[in-house]
Amino acid sequence: MDLGAPTLAASYSPLTADHVHGPVEAGVVLAAFSRGFYVGLPGIASVLPVISSDAAALPTAVRLGKRSDEIDWGVRAGHIVAVGQGRIELPGAVIHAVREWRPATVRRPEPDGDGVHPRRSLRKRWRDLDRGLAEQITEAVRKPSRVRGLIGRGYGLTPSCDDALAGALLVAYGLDLPPTLAKEIRPLTHRTTSLSASLLHAAMDGYAVPQVAAFVSAAVAGDAKAAEALLPPVLAIGHSSGRDLVAGVLGALRALDRS
Repeated sequence: MDLGAPTLAASYSPLTADHVHGPVEAGVVLAAFSRGFYVGLPGIASVLPVISSDAAALPTAVRLGKRSDEIDWGVRAGHIVAVGQGRIELPGAVIHAVREWRPATVRRPEPDGDGVHPRRSLRKRWRDLDRGLAEQITEAVRKPSRVRGLIGRGYGLTPSCDDALAGALLVAYGLDLPPTLAKEIRPLTHRTTSLSASLLHAAMDGYAVPQVAAFVSAAVAGDAKAAEALLPPVLAIGHSSGRDLVAGVLGALRALDRS
């Protein structure tokens, strides 16, 4: 590392603070894009996203205060970087994690006299979804052992079925349901990508990017108007990740309707 390399200030997530501030580890860049890159670290579900201020605020990320058009990451897939002791050492720069940021979480609604339950009318308002995927999640929520046939299925760094399962986990967290689904998924995360596994673990505790957390919060509160207003930015996430996640939310709500 060039001792005269520029330094960049960043904020770190409490979900990945142990890696950022722990002993120095060698990580491999899994993927790089204009708004950041993903570092794979030792261990299952150990992925550190490093992102610009205009990227989706993944709950596990190190976030820089600069926009992507102000940063030259200088890394590509396969590069080795050092992570630890509050630093991420890149080939041409050093990122210093100087403060903590708080990831968004799903809000649990206040129970009323009849108890909280999602409104059936919500599902009638959602379009542009994979109905088959939603049905698979409905069956998995009702019979959690079925997640064995779902986890890791699909293409990309976050396979479609995993995105849908994350949606279901967020619903379960929001309604404070017994962690039956999470217990079934947790020991199976080695079957999917490290990035997807890390986001599934975050979803078990209610963490998600802000627009998703807000959407699921509205959904579990039965606020159809707010959920509808929040739907477009969620559907716009990734190539299909947002749509698949909403299918998972829909599938989980259907399971509760039928119970």
